[in-house]
Amino acid sequence: AAVPTPGMPGMPGMPRTINVSSRGGGRISDFRTTTARANVAQPCIVQHMSVRVRGSHSFHGDLVVRLSGPNGQSASLHRRGRSNPFRSYTISRAIGTQAMGQWTLSIRDELRADSGRLNGFNMTITCQ
Repeated sequence: AAVPTPGMPGMPGMPRTINVSSRGGGRISDFRTTTARANVAQPCIVQHMSVRVRGSHSFHGDLVVRLSGPNGQSASLHRRGRSNPFRSYTISRAIGTQAMGQWTLSIRDELRADSGRLNGFNMTITCQ
């Protein structure tokens, strides 16, 4: 007989992890918003969530990065700061919310003269 391991369905009280990759993305152009979407296909109440944004841009101070969830939850990840927005983030605002549904990452280039590319994002979600 199979021995259940932590994270397997049917193991009450044991967290499980869901990994999801986005589709979409594309060129980041001046004064435009570029998006990528990922779908969480199974029910999951978030215990922990991290998001890895993949891409590049010639000037990070141009960019505003936001993650929006299926239930209207939203998190600002980067707002025209000097740091590189193409990195990992912990999304504490998602704790206790339902993860199932479509998630959208948007990047808006708010200044002229620089460009880049959104290659997508990956989410790792630990369910309660």
